[in-house]
Amino acid sequence: LYVYGSAGILRGALAFIFMQNPSAASIQYTHMPMDTLADVRTRLRYGEHELESLASTAEIARILDGTLSIATGLAVVPVYLGPNNFSLTSPFDYFVLIGAAVSVVTGSITLFTNTEAERRWGAYRELRDRLVASEQGAEDEAQLEAAREELRAFNQARFDQVMPQVGATTEGAFVGVSGVF
Repeated sequence: LYVYGSAGILRGALAFIFMQNPSAASIQYTHMPMDTLADVRTRLRYGEHELESLASTAEIARILDGTLSIATGLAVVPVYLGPNNFSLTSPFDYFVLIGAAVSVVTGSITLFTNTEAERRWGAYRELRDRLVASEQGAEDEAQLEAAREELRAFNQARFDQVMPQVGATTEGAFVGVSGVF
């Protein structure tokens, strides 16, 4: 009972740590503008990033949960049967072993079964890769990469600017320098 209780507490802590609420990202994604091609691309990249992040977090939680179930099932055997020199002396011993076996089997299933978030990310990647492999998709991807490079060049050039400032009013004048660093 101590082993299963400890594992239950740890499983609860893991669920709390890896708790996912995709509604905030979904609301932000839904409210992102789609007025220009740049807006659409920004929205698409944001959606991709959030979908991948959800899948990655779900994968880590799945692996930890499955491993914990397997470890719990395996740990019960020596903890329970060790004091009895690993001999089965009562019918209750069989129920404990069956419970441990169930824990190992369910942990294995959890470990090797993708979550819904992982399946959605995989389906999206498949669709994206098929679209990029097409002639139109490759052209769109090339245009997108060119736009990224143009934006990087613009941002670098913008940060290296120093501009003189001169102004006059009826009461005086000023001279200054401004720049973006």
